[in-house]
Amino acid sequence: MPDSPHFHSYPNSPDAMQGPGGVGPNGSTPDSGGRPHEGFDSGSGPGSGGSPPNGPISWPVLVPGAPVTSGPLTVFPIEGENGHSPGYTLLADAIKHGQAVVTEITEGGQVPVLLLDNRSEEPVLAIQGEELVGAKQNRTLNVSILVARGKTEIPVTCIEQGRWGYRSRHFDSGGIEHYKLRQAKAAMVSSSRKQMHGRRRRRRVEGYGADQGAVWREVDSQLAQHSVPSPTSSMSDVYASRRVSSRLDRFDVGMKLPEATRGVVVAFGQRVVSAEVFECPMVFQKLWPRILRSYAFTAMNELANGQDHAGANGGPTLEQAETFLLEPCNVEAAPEDSVGLGQDVRWEANGFLACSLFHEGRMLHGTVYARG
Repeated sequence: MPDSPHFHSYPNSPDAMQGPGGVGPNGSTPDSGGRPHEGFDSGSGPGSGGSPPNGPISWPVLVPGAPVTSGPLTVFPIEGENGHSPGYTLLADAIKHGQAVVTEITEGGQVPVLLLDNRSEEPVLAIQGEELVGAKQNRTLNVSILVARGKTEIPVTCIEQGRWGYRSRHFDSGGIEHYKLRQAKAAMVSSSRKQMHGRRRRRRVEGYGADQGAVWREVDSQLAQHSVPSPTSSMSDVYASRRVSSRLDRFDVGMKLPEATRGVVVAFGQRVVSAEVFECPMVFQKLWPRILRSYAFTAMNELANGQDHAGANGGPTLEQAETFLLEPCNVEAAPEDSVGLGQDVRWEANGFLACSLFHEGRMLHGTVYARG
């Protein structure tokens, strides 16, 4: 398997952006004569980014409800109305119904970039941490993206270090990587964005890379902690192991949320660690089973490591959850053009990092990560 380039460390290095089979500016490849992929999103045209349509972007004012607890995991539901149809398809649904196909960027492949071909008229929404299984090795998305019809390069990270060979031609949709890894990668991408700020990007994926070595070390740590044998050092094998999977299933039993839930504030034991919000309940309900397992996995690890248990010591108060949820409202937003449609928007302070995807003045997906 080739060494994986680190986007965040070497934003202008040809080696950082060009893997086996080489990909040039705008997604061109040697066999395309330097031309972009057909339908490749080069970053121009309506809806590709720039200033928001209705003034400055801000984190929405939201109110959490009464907590629901299952073991060491507590969530405070955030309710909202479904309103209009979202107007986009979720990646897992699009792959299942043949409306989208995800492949290696070239026949030779490139570790930190894949190609998403949206064959439908509606945009496709994929969220940070979403797992793509198959092809030359399993990957996860670095950021949430909204992809228009056509072919778009997407920034990913490998979670299967020991395989670099085709298992299938296309990727299937998998789970969502665990909270600790999503939190770490959000910080990595923010660092990558800062390095690229003000520079001319040759490709839209530049500025959205993560530290591949750090991700592999976390995967190795989880394989060891859970005593899961994996010939290819795959994080997917940890999630799928009978012991881990059965323990995660128990979180579903006590975690019943109101139908109108569009997001959650999340606590492990007595600590508020995250808030995650979607545009409407319809989208949240489809993604919640996978998101729940993402949080439950890290909560389970913390309980095993002797961290506070909400059931024994009491979880955070509603006031603490609301304070955390509204932290980004006090910080100026930092928007950048997204890989696909809209803007990748970030808010940062000493105690938190918030990431979101905005399109046409709407926040499609937003997450607040506690620091430390």
